[in-house]
Amino acid sequence: MINSEFLHTAISLRTDILFRNIDELITSGSLKSIHGTRVSARRLRSVLEGLTYSGYYPAQLCSHLKNLVKLTGTARELSVCISITGEYSDCALVQSFFLNDFRKYLDSLFGKEKEILLGHYELILFPEKKKEFICLSDYSPSLPEELSDISDSALNGLFRSIVIAHLEKIQCGFDISLSRDKFRKLHQARIEAKSLRYIIELFNETDEKVFNHELSAVKSFVDISGTTHDYNVLISYLNKYLKVKKGRHRTPAHDNSLKSFGKYIKLKESDFYNESVKVMNIFLKDEFRLELLKKISPDFP
Repeated sequence: MINSEFLHTAISLRTDILFRNIDELITSGSLKSIHGTRVSARRLRSVLEGLTYSGYYPAQLCSHLKNLVKLTGTARELSVCISITGEYSDCALVQSFFLNDFRKYLDSLFGKEKEILLGHYELILFPEKKKEFICLSDYSPSLPEELSDISDSALNGLFRSIVIAHLEKIQCGFDISLSRDKFRKLHQARIEAKSLRYIIELFNETDEKVFNHELSAVKSFVDISGTTHDYNVLISYLNKYLKVKKGRHRTPAHDNSLKSFGKYIKLKESDFYNESVKVMNIFLKDEFRLELLKKISPDFP
């Protein structure tokens, strides 16, 4: 069960991890630091979001964390696209000029995006925001007074309502497999599932891993739908590359290796999408929902 003392410790830890990732991002700009900043910002925002809506924290903090996630998004996506393309190219029986050229195209985009990202370091954590965030770290001895006074049952009720909201947003009242813009809606469901995952992680830290089953199901969906999104983004970049090169004497559209690569990533996208829907249906069942909420609030009617 979550109480105010535990919540303060959890928020402090997540804030300090975010600071460390941001420091590494500014000094090294490594892929690890980009991904670390993105994930740690999401983890902290997921915990603060419900508290912010309830008036316990200034809304600017969650807004700033959202901007951090957005700022690192394109660079992270491009790095994954480069990795997938490189693995495929390295295993290809015949090396293709255009497949290698596409890799260079992605490398160039990543380099530009990284420059943009590091050029906005003032926005990553400028001074007045740092002061506000320090209030969440170990430099701050306690939670805001209003939050310290809230009862344990009320605090758990608050997070219970956050979990319900995420589940409802994921469900969205439609059959995702029949949607025309199914990849966009799957991605939206994944974003909500990420927040749900981080809230379940919070509860799992308090109750000796009793949420392992629920956490595993949600994490599986996040991972598989994330891979679906990676291939969807890669297809988009490949189409952009083909447009850039269109009209030249030798066009990549006629390159057999690039054609094979296009078919390969579309097949992967479809396979992972179908698997995502299967996994999502597991944790959207009423039994899963009821068991999760019962564990969060055993005495809740």
